Amino acid sequence: MGLLKRRILRWSILAVVLAAGGLSLAWMNQEQYRFGGGWVGGHPGFVWNCTQIPTDPAGRTEAVRVEPLMWGADIAGLLSAFGADHLTSAIGEGRMISNDTGKWTLFAYAQKTGNPAVTTAVLSYSGTWKFTSHDTAVIQYMVTVYPISADGFSPDMTTILYGPTPIITDNVKRVPIL
Repeated sequence: MGLLKRRILRWSILAVVLAAGGLSLAWMNQEQYRFGGGWVGGHPGFVWNCTQIPTDPAGRTEAVRVEPLMWGADIAGLLSAFGADHLTSAIGEGRMISNDTGKWTLFAYAQKTGNPAVTTAVLSYSGTWKFTSHDTAVIQYMVTVYPISADGFSPDMTTILYGPTPIITDNVKRVPIL
């Protein structure tokens, strides 16, 4: 191989190595968000708080509990349609699907107050959690309602999608550490 060909080959290899190194460093600079902490969120007519508990050291998976704090006429109407007057806490799990976005599913119950309370429907929430900073996020989700009959719950029962549109958007803020 001639001297010129070897130099061209050497410079080509060096260019590829430098380009690959630059891409690797750019990838490393992307922030990796983690599940965890206390959060408050909602949209007009619905306010909630949640606790995210990481289930792995990297915070890529979570157990989550959401407490509804207040709701408007739309959710009151949904509950009433099922003979219920309150929502239970929602519990579920999530996992990160990219550096800034997680996917999750939660379950809660529509209940009629009593001793014991009567569960009239199961609410399934599923959606995405997109971090917009360390302390803020936007979630988009769907709510599916499964009525419960005297025979109990069956996933094959008629489902009802809830929301002004199939996708609901909430803004979320981390509870600050003081």
